Amino acid sequence: MGIGAWGTLEGQASTEVISISKRSLYCRAPAGLVCVGSQSIGRGPINVLLSEHEWNAIYNRILVGENLVFSKGPTSGIHTVLLMRRCIYAARIDPPRDFGLKPVSLDSLWSLLFTYGKGPMLCALNGSASSASDPFDKVVIQRGKQGIDLLRINWNRDEWQFIADVAVKTLLGLGPGLTPSGDDLLVGYMSGLDLISTISSRAREIKKMMQSNVLSSLARTNEISQTHIRWACRGYYMEPLTALLKAIAGGEPEAVGNNMKKLLARGASSGTDTAIGLLLALENGKEMQRSGYSLAN
Repeated sequence: MGIGAWGTLEGQASTEVISISKRSLYCRAPAGLVCVGSQSIGRGPINVLLSEHEWNAIYNRILVGENLVFSKGPTSGIHTVLLMRRCIYAARIDPPRDFGLKPVSLDSLWSLLFTYGKGPMLCALNGSASSASDPFDKVVIQRGKQGIDLLRINWNRDEWQFIADVAVKTLLGLGPGLTPSGDDLLVGYMSGLDLISTISSRAREIKKMMQSNVLSSLARTNEISQTHIRWACRGYYMEPLTALLKAIAGGEPEAVGNNMKKLLARGASSGTDTAIGLLLALENGKEMQRSGYSLAN
């Protein structure tokens, strides 16, 4: 169970189920949203994970609009989940101060992205909006490309405050799904800033700009995505992304490749969208190094 879920579900809480998919459901408590699912969705700040047997039992007996009860004591009833404090997940990224981008092989990560990635943002990255037959997909890809092009602008530009604002407004809420593609990309970008900000004052500045713009524009996206974004702004991400960030910070090439593949496998395109954002931020960091700007400044 995630640290956010534990804090949201104080005492015995009855929640309303607002969304159900094959591997997870979201429910609304007075203090916020909680995601309940099978072990396959991975740990995260608002997740409560069940065994496959427990998940299947709940999945087969509950509907949107019904109540799901969480209890920290003995349970009874078919719509009740027992929470265990010893299982709280509260991982955050804490890269070492001597962490550097030079050893990070972005070429290999981009290669994995193009090999295993999927979804509209990958098309936007390739600039292939014309290949989309669905008008909605075409709009998503076109706007996605605009947002990606903005995020690629060098951090040395004085007008980055304006760039960050336009990029956020272009991407936030863009695309279908519980967490739209544009939102996932922004979360990935902020995770890259999280990684670099330990060694770069400029990355810290950009991170503050991005977070301020994202948090002030949350009305552009849905309630579920808003919750994930708020936790991302506090440095808490879903397990596949957290594991990848830790591997990059630790300089572990094999772990980096394995965790990149796991991230790319997540969701219909959520993992790909997140990975694109992460790599764009890391590319910006490397570009600053190439142009002679010291990340330590």
